[in-house]
Amino acid sequence: MKMYLVVLKGPYSASQPTTWISETPLACMERNKVIRDIRSGQHEDVYSVIMFDIEAGTSADVTTEIAYGVAEYMELDNDRYSRSLIDFLEDNGVDVASLNLDEDMEIPS
Repeated sequence: MKMYLVVLKGPYSASQPTTWISETPLACMERNKVIRDIRSGQHEDVYSVIMFDIEAGTSADVTTEIAYGVAEYMELDNDRYSRSLIDFLEDNGVDVASLNLDEDMEIPS
């Protein structure tokens, strides 16, 4: 069983940036659900995504993989997206300008 834990950016403090983990039911911690939740804005200001493979006893930072998964969904649905989502994608190497988005879709600045 693999579980995906979303780590969010918390309020910024000059002395120490903070991160936090929202309470999430186990049923909502599977890969495709996490991708849909990030894309739809259920998780904002995403810092990282950590995958835990319970059976193998391993974990891995899969943030970039998830960012590309979110981008794939974006090309299909052409909704409007938040600045924090665009930042998450760009911070993880996704070329947002090259996504096949609707011409009327505005990327927030």
